[in-house]
Amino acid sequence: MKLRMFQWLLLPAVLATANALYGWGSLTLLDDLGPVAEHSAQREAALTWTYMQGGRRLIEATGVQAAAIAHAEAMFAPAREALRANPAIAMDLLHRADYGFQHRLLIWSHWGAPSLWLATLLAYALRQKAIVSTRRLR
Repeated sequence: MKLRMFQWLLLPAVLATANALYGWGSLTLLDDLGPVAEHSAQREAALTWTYMQGGRRLIEATGVQAAAIAHAEAMFAPAREALRANPAIAMDLLHRADYGFQHRLLIWSHWGAPSLWLATLLAYALRQKAIVSTRRLR
């Protein structure tokens, strides 16, 4: 089976979206950081807020809250004191600071997912169409 370019781009787009949904959705489950980050995202970062809402709903629907909370604790623990001290700049801290590999991967997924979906749609629109010959050759 021959895979076309849009099919090759589809898997990374789905994986990046899943990572962003899980990462930001798990942050909303933390009792102390969740409301602070969610309120800041609602004011300043529409894409992050969308990931938070969708991710939280997916996490609750699949029943992996305990694993998601542990993941968020591990990823956002270094930011805890800074977010508590100054909640007004929560999105600046979460998007611009470096809290390890998982956080860098989350930030890459945050911006990579929409880019990959756009590239997938573009590759789908520009795919080679099937050629159908309806006339006899002379």
